[in-house]
Amino acid sequence: MKKSIILTALVLTIAAFSAHAQSKRLFISFDAGLPVGNTNNGFKSGFGGNLALDLPINSDVSALITAGYTSFAFQNFGGSYNFFPVKGGAKFNLADNFYATGEVGAAFGSNGGSSLILSPGIGFTFPVSDEGVIDFGARYESQTRTNFDFIGFKIGYGFKL
Repeated sequence: MKKSIILTALVLTIAAFSAHAQSKRLFISFDAGLPVGNTNNGFKSGFGGNLALDLPINSDVSALITAGYTSFAFQNFGGSYNFFPVKGGAKFNLADNFYATGEVGAAFGSNGGSSLILSPGIGFTFPVSDEGVIDFGARYESQTRTNFDFIGFKIGYGFKL
């Protein structure tokens, strides 16, 4: 699984760097999550942060590479589930400042182990200067091996590289 994730990220990066006309952006975001489905029975809300690299392929599609840290507290006893998500995917510009994303990757648990992540999302950006944008988004994230699912919300800032 790790080899396929690395290969996917490499292919997306190479494709993205072939487009020189578009501006690359680095996004820094604060995330909050609400567990859903069976996950809701054992966990409280979660918090974390992410770095995302947006590499335009053309005016409608960008490659995404995302890495971060997320922590969900256990509901009925002390402790938490902490993981480091690493994902690659695509961002589709649907209209002015409105986008949809699709990402796949791996969640690496702080106590070992990993799980496949599937994560569709939507969002919009609000320009605040020639160089920066505020980014608002929501996503559904599912970890297949751990059966851990949540709805994530983010607010972030993106700046041109």
